[in-house]
Amino acid sequence: MPKLPDQQIGDIEVFVHDGKIHLFHLTLPAHQHVGHWVSEDALHWRQLP
Repeated sequence: MPKLPDQQIGDIEVFVHDGKIHLFHLTLPAHQHVGHWVSEDALHWRQLP
């Protein structure tokens, strides 16, 4: 995953749905962004809107 500029990742949730790994995270300190990433192998990730 690319590093978010001037922000830290916090509150990470990971789960599997339909054979794909989904990762959701909030940015710190103000939780102003929710990130969503998906992977089929936990090595190659793509960001979703």
